[in-house]
Amino acid sequence: MRFAISYSPPFHGVDPEIVVGYARHAEQCGFEAIYLPEHIVLYPGAALGQVPIPPTLDYPDPLDTLAFVAAATSRILLGTGVLLLPYHHPVVLAKRLATIDVLSRGRMRLLTVGLGTLPREASATGVDFATRGRRADEAIDVLRLLWGGGEEGSASTASSSTSRT
Repeated sequence: MRFAISYSPPFHGVDPEIVVGYARHAEQCGFEAIYLPEHIVLYPGAALGQVPIPPTLDYPDPLDTLAFVAAATSRILLGTGVLLLPYHHPVVLAKRLATIDVLSRGRMRLLTVGLGTLPREASATGVDFATRGRRADEAIDVLRLLWGGGEEGSASTASSSTSRT
């Protein structure tokens, strides 16, 4: 059986020494992976169900934080839990994730995504809350196409007569 651990910035904070210490300790204890959550914008009145979310909670960018963790660790896999997919441009997101994966020597392997539940978080990112599910479906298609395709960004291969000048 394998185990992963989540790092909660609102609970543990964003001090670089604490983040790295937590990740290194998890790695030393044999955890397979570390996950980081995402909220892009918190605001007064935000709540998950009946539970209020204070706008002062720390939520650093999970991908930047995972890149930081990758530089300080050597084995632990990196993941999101949960990345708010409809609020990211899929081409830019594919590039960021691929960069972390390359720089961590293949450890960016756990991308869990969600739709988001805070309407004003969606509007702050320019996304219509009602269409976020469709946007997420399209983003998944784009991510798969970019990661699974050839140099042209598609699953089809280029013709052998294509010039590469």
